[in-house]
Amino acid sequence: MNSTEERSGGGVGAMQNSRCFYETFQHDRIYYLGPPSAFWESRAHHYCAIERKRRDDVVARALFRANFVCLHIDAFLREVDVQFEYAMLSNSRLGYVAKRIRPRTRALLTYYANIEVDYIKNKYHSRVLTAVDGAIFKLREAQCSRLTDFSLFITQRDRNRYGDLYGTTRHAMLPVATDRRIVEKQPATHARMAFLGSLGYKPNIEATEYIVREILPRTSYRLLLAGSDPSREVCELVAAHRDRIDFHPNFASLDGLLTDRDVLVSPLAHGAGMKVKVADWIAMAMPVLGSAETFVGYDALPHVDYLTCRSADDYILKLQHLAEPQRYSDVSRDLHAAWQRHYSMDASVASFKETCANLHLSE
Repeated sequence: MNSTEERSGGGVGAMQNSRCFYETFQHDRIYYLGPPSAFWESRAHHYCAIERKRRDDVVARALFRANFVCLHIDAFLREVDVQFEYAMLSNSRLGYVAKRIRPRTRALLTYYANIEVDYIKNKYHSRVLTAVDGAIFKLREAQCSRLTDFSLFITQRDRNRYGDLYGTTRHAMLPVATDRRIVEKQPATHARMAFLGSLGYKPNIEATEYIVREILPRTSYRLLLAGSDPSREVCELVAAHRDRIDFHPNFASLDGLLTDRDVLVSPLAHGAGMKVKVADWIAMAMPVLGSAETFVGYDALPHVDYLTCRSADDYILKLQHLAEPQRYSDVSRDLHAAWQRHYSMDASVASFKETCANLHLSE
């Protein structure tokens, strides 16, 4: 059961657990319910794609359900009157789905893309929406935790937080993983800062403000700023510094946007998001400078102490270091090697298969 569009950060997690589920269980009768998915359309025995409508969010909230998939699970189960060996939920707010599918499933697995009750605190500017969705997510995530047989966490911090909120669970760690990205990069003679992400998400807005106000004025580097749904604050910042910022809102492709000297700068102060952009960036063999928050979940990265910055001075000094072509190349190479070993989709599938075999889940 997938509730996330494939292009979003959560969509990367949905693709990850889809790949893990499909390649581990190798069943010829897989049933899919979720948003349109090219992956499952060509593989599922029964493919039920849901086009998300704007009113669905309103209806779901009115029914005290977490998202649009919860509006379709009852019809789906009537249509496919079967018993399931395994079911996987793509996030932990699908408590209503868990309730409906639990009686017909031998083993229910849930992928914790985030601890949703924490993630929702930073999603909206509106206090009303935050309060309403916070109450719904709290109810549904707790419900999901009670009904799940096996949980997958992307960070140890999420696992610990789950324990504080919901108690113990059979679980495994499944760090963020991405497919290799082959992107056309423009040749450059100078380093450039870059920040990519959802530009309407509060922690990303605050990180953008920090870069523009604390780092940009003290360097000669330009800033690539690209992402979805930029907020009013972000647009105003760009307008005030348009001579230094290359701005690409809602871009369709990274081809031609990136240069071969770009450095991801990610001064996240807080947030419970997945930090998918780190895996994306090192998959493209490019270096990352970030806060301690940025590297949560990336315990296997080399140079992490060096790459972690604690002040604007830190970022500026290390940007100067990475402006040296050889150092840029060496760090990029080492990060890409770590991605292949730990954060690639192939590594994730292999780890998931081993976990399921050890727990006899895939027999």
